[in-house]
Amino acid sequence: MAASLKEIAQASGVSVATAARFLNGDQKEVWASTARRAQRVREIARQMGYRPNHRAKSLARKCSMAIGMLFGREGVFYADVYHRIIARVSEQLAHNGYDLMMIPAIGPASQWSAKLMDGRVDACIVCDPAPDELQQVLENIDLPMLGINLSTDAQIPMIRYNEAQGAQMVVEHLLDLGHRRFWFAAYDMPQYKSLKHISFVTRLKIIRQILKEHGLEQEFQYQTRSVPQQVQMIADMPV
Repeated sequence: MAASLKEIAQASGVSVATAARFLNGDQKEVWASTARRAQRVREIARQMGYRPNHRAKSLARKCSMAIGMLFGREGVFYADVYHRIIARVSEQLAHNGYDLMMIPAIGPASQWSAKLMDGRVDACIVCDPAPDELQQVLENIDLPMLGINLSTDAQIPMIRYNEAQGAQMVVEHLLDLGHRRFWFAAYDMPQYKSLKHISFVTRLKIIRQILKEHGLEQEFQYQTRSVPQQVQMIADMPV
C-alpha cells in the first residue's frame, strides 16, 4: 500500500505542509539547505511508493489542472489537422502538469455546458464546428475560452488559419506553372455547415479574385460533393 503524505512527512522529519510543498514543487529552493531537504523528502517519498492524490492537489490549489476541448459532434475527428492540434496541445499541457479533457457538445446545451460550469476544467479550447448555443452558454459562465478557426461570432479570443494567404499561394503557383483552367472541389458536410464555414468562404473569395485579375474567371468552377464522391471523382480524373 502506498504511503500517505503524513507518513512521508513523519519519515522526513518535516511538517505535512512542508512535505506537500516539496512534493508539489511549490517551495522555492533558493538556499542549498532547502534544496537538500526537498531532495531528501522526494527520495523518501519515492522509496515509500508515495503517489500524489490528484483530487487533493486540485482542492488545495483550487483548480482542476485540466483544460477542456469542446467540439460539436465528430468535429475534431474528421480532419487530420485536428489530430495534430490535439497531440500538440496534450503534449504542452502535460509538460505543465495539466490534463486534456475532451468535451463533445452532444445533446442539449444544458448537458455539455455543465462540464464547463462545475469546476472540472480551468479553461476550454473550442474547436470547429462550434455548438450553435455557444454564445448563449458563454454569457452564463466565467471561464477562459479560446476558439480555433471557428465560423462563429462568439466573443472569445480566436486563432484562425491564414486561409487567404494559403489560397493565394496555391493559385499563383498553379498560374506560374501555366495552368489556366481551375476546379475547386469542396467537401459538402451539412452537419458541419462546411459551405458556410469561414475557411470555404475565404478560399473561394480569394480564388475568384485572383482569377478575375488574370481574366480567367470564366475558366473557374467549383463543385461540392460528399467526401466519398470527391475521392471517386479524383480517382476517375485522367492522368
